[in-house]
This record gives sequence, structure tokens and C-alpha cells, in this order.
Amino acid sequence: MNKPCLKIGLTGNLGTGKSTVAKLMEKYGAKVLDADKVVHQLLERENVKEKLLQKFGKEILTPEGKVDRRKIAEKVFRNRRLLKWLEELLHPLVYEEYEKFCSREGGICVLEATLIFENKNQNRFHYTVLVYAPNGLRVHGLKSKYQY
Repeated sequence: MNKPCLKIGLTGNLGTGKSTVAKLMEKYGAKVLDADKVVHQLLERENVKEKLLQKFGKEILTPEGKVDRRKIAEKVFRNRRLLKWLEELLHPLVYEEYEKFCSREGGICVLEATLIFENKNQNRFHYTVLVYAPNGLRVHGLKSKYQY
């Protein structure tokens, strides 16, 4: 059964404070889905893993047979075409998972994701929140410094 849902996209560059804003939204009752965590789960799906292996070969696997995200990152961040291919594979699946999340959870459902505007996905949401911080304040690669 689909529950009524207000869809909010939460976006911004790395280190701007998206996670901090997401925690605040959760504190006030919103349900938040982190696109990065969804991607991590998608990379282990057999159908996705197969496509990745076809494109990149077995060298992207760990000795345990899991997808090594760092090895994929090394490839795609040096090659725009490969990055575009990867985004075209994963982004629709992320939005599919978000739709399931919204149907299941209802209420205020937030997708925390970069590239919402860049890939023209803002129309998927009722509202889009852009978190901005000047370069001097951004802390790259760190999760929120403050706990709310």
C-alpha cells in the first residue's frame, strides 16, 4: 500500500553538511535515504555485478568476490565516458529504491544525494534542498562533525 509522501531531495557538494542537515530532518520526523548507501547495496546485486564485470572485468573484485568500489572509482574518475555509463546504470536504480522507500515509509521522505541538479532530477521531488558551504568551511570526506 502506498502511503502519502512529501518527497524532498537533499543535495550539495562533498563536505557542505548534507549529512548534518539530514540528521536534523530525521530529528524532526523525516525519513532519510542515503543514496551512497543504496549504491553500496546495488553494487552487490547479481544483475548489477554482472554488468560491472562485463564492462570492467574481474579486476574490480576483491579476493572474496565482492565489488571493490575503489577499483571502480580509479577507472571512472579518469574516464568521463565510463563515469557516465556507471551513472546511467546506477542512478535509475537509486531512484527506484527511493520510490519504494517513499511508498513504504510515507510522510516526509528525503533522498540525500549529490548530482540531483547536475543530472536534472530535481523534478522527481516536491522540494529540493541545496546545502551550501564556502570552500573555506568545507571538510572533504568527513561525516558530520556535530551530532544532533
